[in-house]
Amino acid sequence: GYADFEDIPLPETGYMDEELLGVFKSDDIIFASEWVSEYGGYSNGGIYPSNLNDSITTGIINQYSSYAKPDGKFAVVHYNDFISGSEDNYASFILPEPTMVEGLKIANTTYTYWAIKTGDDGFGSCRAYKDGDWVKVTFTGYDACGELLGSVDYYLADFRDGKSFILDSWDYVDLTTLGRYVHKVKISFSGTDIGDYGLNTPTYCAIDDICYRIYD
Repeated sequence: GYADFEDIPLPETGYMDEELLGVFKSDDIIFASEWVSEYGGYSNGGIYPSNLNDSITTGIINQYSSYAKPDGKFAVVHYNDFISGSEDNYASFILPEPTMVEGLKIANTTYTYWAIKTGDDGFGSCRAYKDGDWVKVTFTGYDACGELLGSVDYYLADFRDGKSFILDSWDYVDLTTLGRYVHKVKISFSGTDIGDYGLNTPTYCAIDDICYRIYD
């Protein structure tokens, strides 16, 4: 199987959030989200299809753009760090199983990229990264019974040990170590710029081209 989001009919805005009604499917993968209509509408976490590539505009107003130029449509992952300790997060997708997820492509969103590089997140709540800082995405696999299968980390930025890496292109994440019985993949974030409500760094990334193999 191969979920590249090209089968999602996007409106003129170039993305969908509220109209998803909490779920959409690309190929045979089901993607979850929760959109809250109060206060003008906001994401409570989830995955949203997009084709936006505004690499300049900072802040949450541009939350659905990939910083690196995408190859068509993709999806934006929003992990809600504030609710992560109290309830299931909506940043997840469900596969037909038994399945091996071979891997996927990943990129920074423009929102996250500039927050890391310059500290500009539109709110003034984060800081530009300095020596020792890092932020990573963790892909955690579960089987159909909810048993943990394993996890894979990917660093969106890494300023440890003299490095100054910020992901500015699309890269590939190998997920084969999650095994052959993956039913659900949860996506979470962790890092060093932490405040009272979790990470100050925007917990967003872009994903594309999820390749998986179904076993009989």
